[in-house]
Amino acid sequence: MEQTENQIPQPPEATSLMTRVTNVFTSPSELYNEVSVTPVQRSSWLTPLILSVLMALLFVVAIYFNTDLRSQIYEKQFEALKAQVEQGKIPQERYEQIVEGMKNSGPGMFIGIGGVSAVVMTLVVFFGASLFLWLASKIILKFSGKYTKVLEVFGLASFVGLFGSVFTLLLMSLFGKMTATPSPSLFFGDAFDTKNKLHVVLSSLNIFTIWQMGLVGIGLSKISNKSISTGLVIAYGLWILWIIISTVSGIGMR
Repeated sequence: MEQTENQIPQPPEATSLMTRVTNVFTSPSELYNEVSVTPVQRSSWLTPLILSVLMALLFVVAIYFNTDLRSQIYEKQFEALKAQVEQGKIPQERYEQIVEGMKNSGPGMFIGIGGVSAVVMTLVVFFGASLFLWLASKIILKFSGKYTKVLEVFGLASFVGLFGSVFTLLLMSLFGKMTATPSPSLFFGDAFDTKNKLHVVLSSLNIFTIWQMGLVGIGLSKISNKSISTGLVIAYGLWILWIIISTVSGIGMR
């Protein structure tokens, strides 16, 4: 039977998740062209979210069983506690008790507390970043789609971030430093100062994050039917804004 003018055309069928993951690295424009015309695929954001949570937990476990990395984490916590002592918020005796308890604590407490914090932060960043990107797309790009479409765009780009996390963990383990990330901070070595705003900003320029945000920009442009340059401005603009806010507020490199 011939198709009549009243028949509603069916949306094109989405490719498999494996094909999408491959295209994230090889053909992002082709990938997001597909994303822009196909229904939201839950696996495109749920899979990278689950993998991100598992990666966050792996980071905590790996840090605990690396003596150098674990001592650096404790050192930062001791510095924060010492500042509270100097400000009169906690007495010296309490400080010594907390420090002693942390030094004598086993892997359960470190991994438990650290794991919960890492998972919560992963969820906040994943859904929060997608929310701000969606709002910016609606306001600036006049995107009329749902939040889940932007979540899909961000989720697919997150596969690059996952690859970067594996690479970062290897660097940290190799150099024995929490600041050994694929960013300019790697070249500072022992001279890296977490209290130096410039150092913190440079540490934010992770090559995999730059790559990931570029993919997000392409995705936003495709689903909004705007130029790629416009999508890149939105993605990188929000990212730079976050770097500024986190650096000024002291969130960065905590």
